[in-house]
Amino acid sequence: MADEEKGDEKGGDNKEAEEVKEEGDGVDQEEEDRKKRLERGDYVIQVHVIEARDLKPRDFGDTSDPVAEVTVMALKKSTQIHKESLNVMFDERLTFDFKNLEPEELNQGKCSIEVFDANVIRKNVLIGSFEFDLTQVYYKKHHELYRQWVALTDVTGDNEGVQGYLQVTIVVLGPKDEQYIHPESEEFETEGSLLNVMMPPQVETDPHLLKVYVHQLDHLMIMDKLTKSSDPYVLVKFAGVENKTTTFKKKLDVHVHECVTVPVMEPVLGNTIIVTVKDWEATSKDETIGTFTFNYSEVKKHGLKNTWVHMYGAPSGKQKKLADKMNRAIIEGTTYRGSMLVGMEVESEPNDDELKAQCIKANWKKKDAPPIKQWALQVDVYQGVEVGDGKGKFQIKLMIRDLKIKTEFVNCQKGACEWYEIMKLPDADSKEDTIDLNMPADPKQCPDVIFYLIEKHSGFDATDNVISYLRFKWSDLLKQGFAAPPKWYTFKPSEVLHKMGEEDFPGTILMGIRAGLKDDKPKYGVPVTARPFLNIDASENKDPLEEIHRGNTDLEEFSVSASKTAVSASGSADPLLPNQGKTRSRSINPSKLGAAETMGQLQVTVVNAVNVPAMDRGGSSDPYVEVTVNGKSQKTSVQKDTLKPTWNETFTFNGISIHDSINLQLNDWNRFGKKTVIGRVENVILMGLLQEAKGQLGVDFNYTKKFFVSEKFSNCTVTISISFDFDAKQAQQREQKKSSIGIFDKVTKEKTKSKSNGVAVMGRPYPRNFKMVVYVFQARNLDALDDTGFSDPYFEVTYCGKRSKSETIKKTLNPQWMESVTLNVDVPQPAAYAPAIRCSVYDWDRFSGNDLIGRFFVPFIDVLEMMSTRKPRWYYLNDYKTGEQLEGKVYLAVEFIDANQKAPPLFKIDKTANPFYLHLLTIGVRSMKSALGVHKPQVVYTAPLAGSVEEIATDPSSNPSAHNANFLVIQKLPIKIPIDYELAPVINIIVRDNLFGGLVKRSIGSSIIDLHEFMIPLKNSDKNEWRIKDNRIEIINEKQLKLEIEAEARAERREYNGEARMNLLSIKKAVELAEARCQNRQFDKKELMVIEEIEKKQVEIETSEDYRLRLHAEEDAYAREQEEEKERLAKQEEQRREAERKKKEIEMKHDNKEEEEEENKDGQTDGTKKKKKKKKTKVPDAEGEGDSESDEDESSEEEDEESEVKEEDIPKENEDKKKLSNREKKKAEKEKKKNDEKKLKEWDKENEEACFDLDSKVTVNPEDFEPEYLKGRPRIYDELEDQVDCNPFETIDLWTGQKGSFFSGRRVTGTIKGLWKLSESADNPFGNGLKALVQTRTIAVRLYILKGIHLVSTDRDNSSDPYLVIKLGKTKFSTRKRYIPNTLEPDFHEPFEFHTTLPGPSHITIQVWDWDGIGDDLVGETIIDIEDRWFSKVWRRMKVKPLEDRTLHNPRSAASFGKLRLWVDLLTKDDARNVPMTDISLPPKQEYEFRLICWKAKNVVIKDELTDQNDLRVTVKMTVDEKLKQETDTHWRAKFGKGSWNWRCIFNLKLPFKKRTLLHLSMWDQDVFSASDSIGEVNFSLDLLLRHAYLKREEIPRIILRKDQEKRFWLSMMHTKWPGESQGELQVSMELMTAEEAAKFPAGLGRGDPNMNPYLPEPEGRFKWSLNPFSLLKQLLGDKLFYKICGGILCIACAAILIFFGPQLFITLISNLIVGQ
Repeated sequence: MADEEKGDEKGGDNKEAEEVKEEGDGVDQEEEDRKKRLERGDYVIQVHVIEARDLKPRDFGDTSDPVAEVTVMALKKSTQIHKESLNVMFDERLTFDFKNLEPEELNQGKCSIEVFDANVIRKNVLIGSFEFDLTQVYYKKHHELYRQWVALTDVTGDNEGVQGYLQVTIVVLGPKDEQYIHPESEEFETEGSLLNVMMPPQVETDPHLLKVYVHQLDHLMIMDKLTKSSDPYVLVKFAGVENKTTTFKKKLDVHVHECVTVPVMEPVLGNTIIVTVKDWEATSKDETIGTFTFNYSEVKKHGLKNTWVHMYGAPSGKQKKLADKMNRAIIEGTTYRGSMLVGMEVESEPNDDELKAQCIKANWKKKDAPPIKQWALQVDVYQGVEVGDGKGKFQIKLMIRDLKIKTEFVNCQKGACEWYEIMKLPDADSKEDTIDLNMPADPKQCPDVIFYLIEKHSGFDATDNVISYLRFKWSDLLKQGFAAPPKWYTFKPSEVLHKMGEEDFPGTILMGIRAGLKDDKPKYGVPVTARPFLNIDASENKDPLEEIHRGNTDLEEFSVSASKTAVSASGSADPLLPNQGKTRSRSINPSKLGAAETMGQLQVTVVNAVNVPAMDRGGSSDPYVEVTVNGKSQKTSVQKDTLKPTWNETFTFNGISIHDSINLQLNDWNRFGKKTVIGRVENVILMGLLQEAKGQLGVDFNYTKKFFVSEKFSNCTVTISISFDFDAKQAQQREQKKSSIGIFDKVTKEKTKSKSNGVAVMGRPYPRNFKMVVYVFQARNLDALDDTGFSDPYFEVTYCGKRSKSETIKKTLNPQWMESVTLNVDVPQPAAYAPAIRCSVYDWDRFSGNDLIGRFFVPFIDVLEMMSTRKPRWYYLNDYKTGEQLEGKVYLAVEFIDANQKAPPLFKIDKTANPFYLHLLTIGVRSMKSALGVHKPQVVYTAPLAGSVEEIATDPSSNPSAHNANFLVIQKLPIKIPIDYELAPVINIIVRDNLFGGLVKRSIGSSIIDLHEFMIPLKNSDKNEWRIKDNRIEIINEKQLKLEIEAEARAERREYNGEARMNLLSIKKAVELAEARCQNRQFDKKELMVIEEIEKKQVEIETSEDYRLRLHAEEDAYAREQEEEKERLAKQEEQRREAERKKKEIEMKHDNKEEEEEENKDGQTDGTKKKKKKKKTKVPDAEGEGDSESDEDESSEEEDEESEVKEEDIPKENEDKKKLSNREKKKAEKEKKKNDEKKLKEWDKENEEACFDLDSKVTVNPEDFEPEYLKGRPRIYDELEDQVDCNPFETIDLWTGQKGSFFSGRRVTGTIKGLWKLSESADNPFGNGLKALVQTRTIAVRLYILKGIHLVSTDRDNSSDPYLVIKLGKTKFSTRKRYIPNTLEPDFHEPFEFHTTLPGPSHITIQVWDWDGIGDDLVGETIIDIEDRWFSKVWRRMKVKPLEDRTLHNPRSAASFGKLRLWVDLLTKDDARNVPMTDISLPPKQEYEFRLICWKAKNVVIKDELTDQNDLRVTVKMTVDEKLKQETDTHWRAKFGKGSWNWRCIFNLKLPFKKRTLLHLSMWDQDVFSASDSIGEVNFSLDLLLRHAYLKREEIPRIILRKDQEKRFWLSMMHTKWPGESQGELQVSMELMTAEEAAKFPAGLGRGDPNMNPYLPEPEGRFKWSLNPFSLLKQLLGDKLFYKICGGILCIACAAILIFFGPQLFITLISNLIVGQ
């Protein structure tokens, strides 16, 4: 029962561990799936900072100067500074361009937006910030976060709560991603109130507190070499907040027990918590020890109990470049750097003290520590292949945290090493074969297991070199269990550890790795599946290679998966056994055999040799065989002058172990010289021969086998027969050799502990001699490693220390070797443990070392599958440095042949092929370019044909230009194509340039035609046969197309006329019936009959001539309307100018009047003025014969006399005014006020038709702003080619240059255009349209470029100065002189017209450049092929060409650099003369005036509490296309919270506009010696008002805004420092009018002239100068302070009187009293 309970406990623990493991695996899998969506490459991140609202003030005057600073992965950019505002319209787009980002780098990437209060002298003060995870944005729709409002918080902790709101758009574009363009209806408001008050967004925030408990730092890496310690602290980053623990000086193991708190204001748009362990540095930047990432949502949902996490990164002392990425957990780390015990939780309702605290002490109890269990690890190291550079001494090192276990250094020969060691602790018992570890019970908390391949360096104080590494998660090892069989593990290279050359390899090691709980370890030793090489019961084993050659192709029977290995009770572990699970009674457990029981006597009989090569001059050889066993050699006799020697000589070897090996060497005897080695066979293990003989351990066996002995002479074989008799007594005759493997190592004190680590305990895979044949057929798309744009590739195969290569094929990237490469190899057996085959492709160089193009490995299971299916495979090449997959691939097959096998080979190089014709319609080359120029190119096609190369070339041509040469020729290229679909060759295309009449030819570019494009493989074909694809090639016939288009037009007109007639008749019929019913009369049957007869008549079809005449008539009528419209506009402009002139005259008269009044006041006039000159106008007589003077002279004289009299009376009136009393003056002022108020009330009631309420609902349709040429034009929000098939021809890019070269990198030099068709017939397959194609025509290309959208900024000010450069052939246009300054959304509206010849130059290159004065920058470019469009039926049938949004690409990045909106039109030369170009110029902007009058204020908060007064002024800011600002005058010493200005602000606007608008009104308390105090502000959005006014400018030229039926309405001034509390009320009036209307209703700025529309009276309650000092003091100090001061002075005076006169009065009073007595 106790055992059962224990078992249950174990089972429960295991179940729990499995559940935790599965859960962890699920989370990890989810993360991995997310990361798979991220690709390594170039990324562009755009941050559009739109606006900020309700920012908290940071300046002394309760205001701020906001600036937004955006940080994306350590790159910073900032917006412009906006002065004195708490509500800002930024509307700036910041762009960040990153190269070669790793997926994890983007996963940890943050976008932090901080809003600061900018200062000139002192440091900017943070207002608030918000942080985004870039992956959160990337996974959203369109890879963007669109117009998102976020709440800003102060991460410094100085200010609590929300500090404002910010609206942003963030776009993350990766490789091949294109930016989504939102319609204008989403960018701007289309419905709402006429004038919208901008209120703060409704963003509900919920404060949370993230608590990170750091309890312990353990086994940290030494960062300070001098002190051999570190100064660690833990830094936590989340939601823009960075808090850290205490720094612990000179510690590697720290008990921290601190809680780092991070306030989180939800909702958050970040999910990645970054925890970094840092090493503090006094004089330099702190270094990173390790980094962890955690999921905030998971922590919030489930919490994180105290958990051990482990840091991995670069080796000690490395912190830069690749090492920095490792330390930040961007890429996999190679070295253990320490552990941390951490826990996390999210508190939903934190108190204020917790929110303010950054780091507090954490409670710790021992029970909170993660439980510990005893784990066991078993590691068997067998052998390695592809190790290093193939020579030297190597060892394997194991590391788990700081635990290090090493094997011995062993020699490496031809890239192969043999260790055969069990890794265990240094002080472990010799019988112990496991590593016991005390680690956390949760497998996810256990550290990783890291293996290193280390090369020994000799010499004084030499440091061993770490070549490569291999890292396992503990949970992955647990899945294998203790019964896991050995596997071949390919180690990983890392430049941080070792920079590998092209001939270096990271190593492939055969190891058995098993792990689990120590209690679960098998009680009866290691399972037989774990050490399968000890099994020798192979009497019923089937060799898969033999079975395949015999015809058994069922590989399920021979599964080589180690997890499915079948094991018999006797210890059989061969995974290729078909009869799994059988037991044998005679089995012997090899682990229980002693060394003597595996000993015996060996007899080797050398039978004969076959196919011995002729080594002597006479064409014969003198062969003999040398046999070596356990260091002892014996030789056969020499057989003279023979190539088929037979010896049948037997040699006996005593004291031989079954684990020993036999070496055979076939030599040619020479009489007077040294022997010549013909070939050798090494390391033939006797255990392997026992396996092949189906023998049993302890039972004598005999076996005869044939061996391949030479790589050079692959068919040369030697046959031997062996006989082994087991005899324990033979151990006494054992001769020790100097160096051996396993239990027969030298007995020394150092070796006694590792005797059990040898072959006898672990077993070993025995090598079996095979001839490996690699059938290498061809390769495709290899990288060009020569400057010519080609390579000279050859194929090389390496296996088990043997190497061979194919022939070199010169100048090609698609070689067809069609040959077999043969190696004599010793393949480790059983087959499940055979290593992978290494294959490489090199570029041959004559004068330098050969360059590695790429390599790949062929797993042995693939070999078995290829042999069973008889089908070769494609394998992609991998880069030897990064391991990334390349485009190049190799088609090959592999076969293993036993020397004793008599079956024929499974594969063969079949070069038989069927004849075909490839018809080539070469139109020409386009956009050719070369550093040396292009003179006369020609196209050369080459194809393999029956072992040779067939070549055909066009004639050289430079018509119409060398860069766009036309050939217009049809050729046929005879080719032979194999039956096998995969073996179809490629057709090489080379464009050569002919110089000096063809004497010198040089290659400009090259490419290929893949014949697979013309072939379709047949399904279920054993020979992989194929057929020709049915490609219908139709060349456009322009005449036929014209007839089709005209027929379609006639049909449309017929349908239109028919529908119009039917509609008209239906209306007439309905009218007649309705009138009859209304008039209560009978239907007029005659009328209805007439209508019905008309309906039955056929429709009169308008002829093409009539249609053309009608069309011209309509065009003439339209032209007349346009002329009339121009005349009308000119007349309006003239009226406006006349109104302005009159306005100026009125202003000048008023100015003259003021000057005259001033002169009169100064006494500069005599009281009389000169008489005015008489005006004499000549009026024609009644008969029209002459002129006569009018009577105006007399009237003018009378007027002059009257004016003189009036002027004489002026001084008298002035004297009378002076005599008026103050009471009368006040009365007059009151009367004036009444009159002014009366005028204002009259103004309030005027122009009712132009008044609109603020809350009037309006709807603006963005389509109303579209010009006529865009209405009805289809739109494509992408390239046309991606949406519509308009490519009638095939185009192939031509390439040249060397991959990775700095000076001559891989680049496109042009394109070749044409049509290609594969057929069995030699007849022309292109039809009769060739004549129409060959005939050149001149066409007009009209390119209409409207605007650029979301361009990437190239200037430091986050903007650009874009202009266009258009190229077509030799024609080039540039708008550099008309560049558009400071914009990323340029409105180009530039039309271009080219004339070109087709076929001919066809690529329009449209480039957008940023003007910089000197050294302009390319923003991006797009290319349009007009030739494809012209010859495309789909394109030609489009009546209205679509509008395209084409993506701009920049050579420096793979990401999108913006969009360009345009359309292209193509016309014949004749049509271009008759059809004018569409006018796409921007319409002239309409001039408007926006008038805002600040009347007065009330209930204003008093800022100067001492005087109880304010010095009030109002600032008005308007942001449209530019920032406009005006201010009222200052109302000094305003009392009782009231102010008065009567001040008019006039803003001249030009509509329409493209940016968002803002009207900002703020009230200030003016201070002279300090910063002015902000009282409050109010903000409006003018978008709908201005757009509505522009659209209705003809109907409503003037808009007067009102509220509650009042033109002068009150606005509440609010301040973010006192939310919800009105800081005062401001009375304003607003009106918007056109410039023409403004001329009709002139008004002056402020209270200046002309002071009308409406008249602005002088403000009330203003400061008045007076000679009375008390009056001045009362105004300056305010009533309250004035009376206080007066009272104080009075008290002081009374006290002074009492002091000076009190004693005398007192004495006088006393004396009077005394005298009176």
